[in-house]
Amino acid sequence: MADTDAIFLKVREIIVDQLGVDAGAVVYLCWQSLSKYLPQHDDLYPAIAQRVPTARFLFRAGGAQELTDLLRRRLLRAFAAQGLQGDRYVEFVSPLDYADYLNLYLIADVFLDTIGWSGGFTTLDALGYALPVVTCPGEFMRGRQSFALLRQIGVLDTVASDATDYVEIAARLGLDP
Repeated sequence: MADTDAIFLKVREIIVDQLGVDAGAVVYLCWQSLSKYLPQHDDLYPAIAQRVPTARFLFRAGGAQELTDLLRRRLLRAFAAQGLQGDRYVEFVSPLDYADYLNLYLIADVFLDTIGWSGGFTTLDALGYALPVVTCPGEFMRGRQSFALLRQIGVLDTVASDATDYVEIAARLGLDP
């Protein structure tokens, strides 16, 4: 193993330990503004978790505690509806300084873009760390930014045609070391 690989693995181990995430988890980074997570897509996360039992979804705690609490309740209900214990899969991470935020991309396995209002800077950060970005382009420009970035670099195998395809791609990536 090259020295850089060993250093990367050590850094990943430290960060995973600091966040309290199991070292064997498949980390899905869900780092958009919480207002972008629409209720009609809450069922995507338990659907992925059913396929990837070691999945761990990291969300950033929003500026307003009410938004964080609202999304947490919605996601826990969606997991419960699928017979899964949401607390086992979903983690809200407190605000981080910029260096720690970038370190998240070192431990993540897959970046999940929001449907309907896609990422901009967060998608660019994910791509900068060679993290696969799963997206599903929406009807309007606000939901097509990640798709446009992926198309520009010629990476279309992580672009979903619909919510079912989104889950399939996310699960496939999570199960493929």
